Amino acid sequence: MIDKNTSFELKQIDLLDQAKSTNISLILENGSILLSEIKKAQQLSAELGDVLNHIKHFNPEFRMK
Repeated sequence: MIDKNTSFELKQIDLLDQAKSTNISLILENGSILLSEIKKAQQLSAELGDVLNHIKHFNPEFRMK
């Protein structure tokens, strides 16, 4: 007996089979821009890491007024 759940499961299986047999190839045309932005982000991250390290190890000096 096929109820609503079984019918849904069968449709899911059919869709998965169709997806497996379909091949799609994509080519990233602006990959150099992406790599450039990643390098910038890595550089900024390193710089922010240095600043954070300085803040963590900051030694305040006080004097009497």
